[in-house]
Amino acid sequence: MDYMTDGKNKPNQNFDSQIQEIVKLKKTYPNTLFPFYGIDPRNPDTANIEKLKTQILSGTFSGIKLYPPKGYFPFDPRLDNMYKFAEENNIPIMTHCARSGSYYIGKDVWSLIPDAPNSLNPTHPVMLNVRKRIAAYKNTGIKEFKENKRVCNLFSHPENYLPVLEKYPKLKLCLAHLGGGFEILGNQNPNPNENKLFRDLIQVESANKSWYEIIHQDILKNYTNTYSDISYTLCDKLSLEKINTDLDAKILPADRILFGTDYFMVQQEDEELKVVATAEEKLKKYFAQMMSENVKNYLY
Repeated sequence: MDYMTDGKNKPNQNFDSQIQEIVKLKKTYPNTLFPFYGIDPRNPDTANIEKLKTQILSGTFSGIKLYPPKGYFPFDPRLDNMYKFAEENNIPIMTHCARSGSYYIGKDVWSLIPDAPNSLNPTHPVMLNVRKRIAAYKNTGIKEFKENKRVCNLFSHPENYLPVLEKYPKLKLCLAHLGGGFEILGNQNPNPNENKLFRDLIQVESANKSWYEIIHQDILKNYTNTYSDISYTLCDKLSLEKINTDLDAKILPADRILFGTDYFMVQQEDEELKVVATAEEKLKKYFAQMMSENVKNYLY
């Protein structure tokens, strides 16, 4: 979280001391704790590939975690060596891919977003879409879309992973949340405010697909080492019903959707065990596989 603000607020513990705490916890709970190593390309400690290699190859960390809405694009060239290492060693990456959640809270988010961001795969056609989206957000007349919460959609957009996956097609990558319930329901959302927001976003971004559609049509379908999960989305019964329908229709790959809770966020909605029970009810045929076999395949 160090880089989520303008740099004035420092954490109580530096990154290395937090890592050492996790090392101790892993030794205490070797068979039940599987931490992921947080990476941010702006942080020299986390961008140092040798430190990452040491922690992953020692067995302390089971994977890598990205959270782009903190203020960076996942195609950032400074992440190139990390992706190369992950693909070569079959290391799973988990990344946040929903419009909600945490986001950059500094005063000048646009200082992080050039008109034409650098890319580890600069000739990929999606980079043109990225530049168009940036211009659209800069020029929109919708006041809400000038605020950090919406501007950080530019970092989180699932298309941002297509240049990465073209360069590293065997990368084991999980785009968490399936884009979020908001995108799963799309213009079928019965909540009128969310329905309007979805339509406004589609218009501003000149999009012909929801994030959910991009994830399952352009990523899961074309890259067989990619995954998604139901974490936090399990709070939304209608989204779970849609997921179940799409699993039945083989629109979603049943062997690459993972169980997850996002428990501390889920507790804002209801007790964790209650929402998990709802997910089990709505996804009866697939729930056990999501919790066991799929997770094992992702982790190992």
